[in-house]
Amino acid sequence: MDELLDTDTGRRIQDRMGRTGARESFKKAIRTVQKSLKDTRNVPRREELLEAVLREVQKYLAEVKWRELRRVINATGILIHTNLGRSPLGAGIFNKLSEILSGYTNLEFNLDTGKRGGRGGALPELLALLLDAEAAFAVNNNAAAVMLVLAAFAKNREVIVSRGELVQIGGGFRIPDVLRASGAMLREVGTTNVTTLDDFADAQGPKTAIMLKVHHSNYHMEGFVDSPSVKQISGIKSPEVLLVHDLGSGWMGGSEILHDEPTPAQSLAHGADIVCFSGDKLLGGPQAGIVAGKKEYVDAARTNPLQRALRMDKITAMCLEETVRLHLNGKKDQIPLYGMLDASVDYLKKRAERIVKQSSFGEGKIEIVQTVSFAGGGSAPRTRIPSAGMALCLEWPADRVISFFRNCDPPVICRVHEGRTILDMRSILPGDEPELAAALVKLRESIEKRKAE
Repeated sequence: MDELLDTDTGRRIQDRMGRTGARESFKKAIRTVQKSLKDTRNVPRREELLEAVLREVQKYLAEVKWRELRRVINATGILIHTNLGRSPLGAGIFNKLSEILSGYTNLEFNLDTGKRGGRGGALPELLALLLDAEAAFAVNNNAAAVMLVLAAFAKNREVIVSRGELVQIGGGFRIPDVLRASGAMLREVGTTNVTTLDDFADAQGPKTAIMLKVHHSNYHMEGFVDSPSVKQISGIKSPEVLLVHDLGSGWMGGSEILHDEPTPAQSLAHGADIVCFSGDKLLGGPQAGIVAGKKEYVDAARTNPLQRALRMDKITAMCLEETVRLHLNGKKDQIPLYGMLDASVDYLKKRAERIVKQSSFGEGKIEIVQTVSFAGGGSAPRTRIPSAGMALCLEWPADRVISFFRNCDPPVICRVHEGRTILDMRSILPGDEPELAAALVKLRESIEKRKAE
């Protein structure tokens, strides 16, 4: 074992997993080699056995490499890409984090009184200001926010939801599952495509705790479809019944691109008692679930025992606070998502031209094309955002090209359209340009080398 650990492969795996982890990996590899020798009469030499074990460990190292969290270049044109970490965070946020988190913080300490304080510091007040709400707080994601509200107000009671809004979110989680887990009882009304105001009014009774409106943030229905608005439901519900709006995407407004998306402030103004939405979608921050609305209800949800299990860690709280400050201070341009949303097509074309020039591909190999980007991440499914990108016209088939890009450092994730590899500039961060150009150079060199062979 010591001999194996002292090889180049052994040292590399120790760097990744420590000596104990490396020993376990070699033990597993040795067992695999032993099984392969069961039916053979020829006993390999010691050197051959060592080489066989090292080969097995190298396979394992390769598998681990692809599972490790790494920075990637998003050239898909999907801005809030669920599989690529959703909304990227601005560099300024990390500068602030480095300054604060290099030591202790006043995470739950009141500097004025010298006593224990509430977790989150100024974040609840800042969120309330941004959302024009009486009160607000945040937990670790939007499913948690909805579940906490349901558990606080509807345990063993009914929640009325339109059948057309019993949505499934990423990872296979469904609104009915969240309802059951919270202890609430689901009361479906209407049909898949049409739910009327009378459906809600007729279902309301002594067991009703909440009327839940769920925004279609990750899909769109058209044709013969109808569902009452938040404002309409607010007008018919009993005073003791809460109107909760699961808004999902959390658009703050301020851009014509996503003008069809409702904002949390609009939902509250139209009569919602509580609104819930994600922090890492159209807010442009870290993963979080935000609960906002009337103070008495928000406070009741915040003091529910379940909240402790769903609360954010200090890093998320600080990232979210800095993101909210950027919104409040009129500095949304420092939030990467908004820089990508607001970039003009001409600006994207110029960036593409610069990268093509640096790649030194021959004429006709890379074509600058007009394309379409999407908000993504369960946000604004109807909105197609005009964009520009690079279409690769190469001897290699598209599947081989995208595989090559995935193996670059950092990996480049792109898409295929009509048989051609497309690198959409709208989702490529400005700081990624030099590495993307370098990846294109490596691609050109690999194609040329294969031709020469």
